[in-house]
Amino acid sequence: MKGNNAAFRLNPTTYMGQKLIYSYNAGKTMDGKDSLNETINAKHLASQFSDSKRKCRIPLEFDLVPIAKYPAVVDLKILGAQGAYAQTSRKGAPIIAGWIPFINEDTNDASKFGYIPANSVPGTVQYIFTVGLGGCTIVAVDRGPKGIYFYHEPTKAAWNNLPVYPDGNQVLVRALPALAGSAIIRRSTTAAHGWEILVQDANGFTSGGVTAYPV
Repeated sequence: MKGNNAAFRLNPTTYMGQKLIYSYNAGKTMDGKDSLNETINAKHLASQFSDSKRKCRIPLEFDLVPIAKYPAVVDLKILGAQGAYAQTSRKGAPIIAGWIPFINEDTNDASKFGYIPANSVPGTVQYIFTVGLGGCTIVAVDRGPKGIYFYHEPTKAAWNNLPVYPDGNQVLVRALPALAGSAIIRRSTTAAHGWEILVQDANGFTSGGVTAYPV
């Protein structure tokens, strides 16, 4: 929207170094409402989630919405399943991405975390989004024949003992937590397993830089 989606697709790392992506409430903007008076259709989306909403079945359409009050911040907004963007008054093109839900702040039981299998993301989809970290961690796990899984590990999960992940606990990457920033997973032509986690730090209402974690 207003050039932000296009700028993100052109170079996500550069974009995330310039704009802080706010994604704590993907259905509303920072001021509590959508500037275009369009909200997430929860009833429509409910059928797209499985495992008690721990995993989204399909890629979704997203929009990076500028916030007038904070010029260095954009909201990451879920519009819905593919085709939703065309039903709105938005101009331009959406960002198509997978989605990792955030589930259960108070456990280190990995079976309750939000996740996405990398091989469930169509080859034409370049990105995976999730809720803002705020101290949480994105963990990449090699589950053998099942392939690479990405988990949104809650902040408190590792306070006492690190979570044990399924299928041998083959943790490939633990992307260090960021404060109030976002994490974007994107396809990579150079990483061993074909993915890269971009973790955005926050400096107030501006981006404090981006750290890349090849997977």
